[in-house]
Amino acid sequence: MHSFMLSTHHLINRLIQLTITFTLACIIFSSLLSFPFQELFSLNLAFITHSFFWQPLTSLFLVPSPTISFSFLLDLAFSMLLLWMLGGQVLDFLGKKRFLFLYFGSALISALSALFVIHLTHDGKLVSCLPSTLLALATIWTMYGPTKNMLIFLFIPIPARWFLAIALFGTVVSTGMQRDYVHCAAYTSAFVFSYFLGIMKWHLHGPFEFLSRFEALLKRVSHAITIFWQWKVMSFFRTRRTVNREQEDLFIDSTLEKISEQGRVSLTWWENLRLRWISFKKR
Repeated sequence: MHSFMLSTHHLINRLIQLTITFTLACIIFSSLLSFPFQELFSLNLAFITHSFFWQPLTSLFLVPSPTISFSFLLDLAFSMLLLWMLGGQVLDFLGKKRFLFLYFGSALISALSALFVIHLTHDGKLVSCLPSTLLALATIWTMYGPTKNMLIFLFIPIPARWFLAIALFGTVVSTGMQRDYVHCAAYTSAFVFSYFLGIMKWHLHGPFEFLSRFEALLKRVSHAITIFWQWKVMSFFRTRRTVNREQEDLFIDSTLEKISEQGRVSLTWWENLRLRWISFKKR
């Protein structure tokens, strides 16, 4: 048991280390190049005008900056510290698959929300999905233990729910007050995605008590959706699959009878094609 825990902890640290290393390498490399690396791979209007469809993914590993300044390095160091502190614990809570779903899912949702606002406003700024993804990690981390403490500057303890409240004020509220609607949409969508995912899919408890009734409603809706999916949608597909199987068996019987009476040349191209497809599925 002890060796298993050590190997799991090593895997968790390894994944976070690889994520941080790759992100740092991409950010520093893009800042040093005179080639328009950031314009190509950060999220911007070129996604719409030039079909740069890779930007929602690649913008997760970039923080646009014209130069490597002290303030940029400080902001980058703080982001990587959050990714190391929160990412490791969230990965420990969720497991590898669910962590990757949260990490890339929140990046994609925030990118699509930002692109929607960019499309409406024709805003030409460069956008990174990394900060909004960190907000999603902070949300799930808080939901796993809203009463535990977070060490600000490594020595100032603050309750996790207040840490999330400060993070929401510094991202969603502040960008909204500054009328930076692109980043406000990215932050808001990442928070809503992670919050609803934690409540409805992973059955976590929200960090704020005044939302308890709303969260109970969300859980009831999630339960109703699950029942509907299992007993209505999946039942329909299972019934449909059974009917298709019966129809295929009847088709094979009639086709084989036709071949025995008139030969293979009597089959139409469609009968030949369908017979090959059914035979392939039954292998």
